[in-house]
Order: sequence, then structure tokens, then C-alpha cells
Amino acid sequence: MKLYTLLLLGLMVLPSCTKYAELAIEGDRVIVKPVDWGIDSIRNVEWSVGTRFRDTISKGILIVVKLPKIDEEKLSALAQKKNVDGWIIKVIRRNPNAHETLGYLYVPFPKLDQRSGASGQIEQAFFQVNYQAAAVSERFSRLSCPAFGHRKYLKNMQIEDDYRNSSKLLSISVSEEEVIMGKVEPFSFSMRIFSGGLSLAGIYEVQLAFYNFQSRTRKSNFLSAPELVNVILEEERLVEGCGVGNSSDPPPLDETKPSKPFKFGN
Repeated sequence: MKLYTLLLLGLMVLPSCTKYAELAIEGDRVIVKPVDWGIDSIRNVEWSVGTRFRDTISKGILIVVKLPKIDEEKLSALAQKKNVDGWIIKVIRRNPNAHETLGYLYVPFPKLDQRSGASGQIEQAFFQVNYQAAAVSERFSRLSCPAFGHRKYLKNMQIEDDYRNSSKLLSISVSEEEVIMGKVEPFSFSMRIFSGGLSLAGIYEVQLAFYNFQSRTRKSNFLSAPELVNVILEEERLVEGCGVGNSSDPPPLDETKPSKPFKFGN
């Protein structure tokens, strides 16, 4: 696991030594082999709660995904000929009893700067999968006694290699197109949060596809990252001043207060 003090993201000019995805044209299809991408890091997002906020439980898990990079000329051609304008990330959780989609995240491709010819691609995307008690709203995530009797702490979780997906490809074609009916969250420097319910135990899979945001259409197949996140163990903790099912009223939410950019360590 990598620790960060600050997440440095943005539109950046890619250096010449960048490892680009490999593209090939097969009739009406474009075949893309992403390289140097996948789940980059995870972190337990801790939550100080209880009397005088002296106890610690978990809000959820932060997942950072390193995105593939595409050569600028080829990216421009894909936009013009295949009508793609970004990536769509699909977050899935698997456990013995269920296989569920937790949400979608849209990461746009940059538009070419006509003056300098330079463009930049977002190199990392990030999101949190939170317990329901911290995912319902910002007010709920500030309670000293969390709602729904939440007292869990993420004790053991890890990134695991999934070699089954290391050699698979993306295929952009009409036959792969599908309108995404679920809510697709646009990428933002503010944290995007998906609800994982009352327990976060399970195996998390991140899938990637080409996307058109305007038409809400997936333009390629979904490709799973070559890594998985395995949340192995949660422990139940005592929270001083908070009985089972006891929670304080949500504090008033200042609607005029602007969202703060996300920083690691907060």
C-alpha cells in the first residue's frame, strides 16, 4: 500500500517516455491493448467518533486507479471516428452471496489545445466505497455516533494480482455499444463516494471501457483491471457514549460552504 500526503492530479503533458496503449484496426473494429494501468493503491479511511472523538472506526476504503495513456494523435482519431470522449469506470463487489455493481465513474479525455498542440490525460482516478453510515450524506459522515449502529473497522485488506485479465483487450465496435442506465458520476477533484452497505467485506473489481458521456453510451467492452481489492476482515469496535443503534442528530449542513478539493491524509 502506498501512502500519499497529497494527490497530484490534473491535465498534464505526457512525456516522450510514456508507455502508451497499443492500437490496431481490424475492419470496423479498433483493438486497444492498455498497458501500465490498474489499481494503484488503497487506503482505510478512518473516522474519529464517540465521546470527545477518541475512538476510531472506518468510513470506508479509498481506491486509486492508474489509467492507461493513449498517444495524442490516436486519441484524436478515436474521438473523431469512434465518437469516444472518455473512460467509464465500473466498480463491482463480489462475495459468496452477491455480485453487485456499486457505481460508475466517468473520466473525460482532454481536448486538443489548438494553439500549442499539447493536451494532457488524467493519469489517476480515485473514489471511495463507504459504509452506508458514511455514504448517505455529508451530514451523516460527521456524526459522533454513526447511524445504523455502524461500529466496524477495516482490519485486513489488500491488493491482489488477477492474472486472468493481464492479456485481455478492449474492442471498440458497434456490436459492443450499450447505453448505461445507471447513474454515471463525472470525475471531480471532490471525492466521489459509492455506498457499500452495512459491510464492506468482499472482493472489489474495477472495470474500464471507452465511453461517450453525451449519449451515455459505452463504446467498447468492459476490461477488468489486472488487480483486485480483497477486504478480508472487519472488526466490531466499542464506541464510547454510543450504544448499539444509538446515533446523534446530523449536524446542520451549510449549503453555502464550497466543497474542498480532496487531499490524502484528511
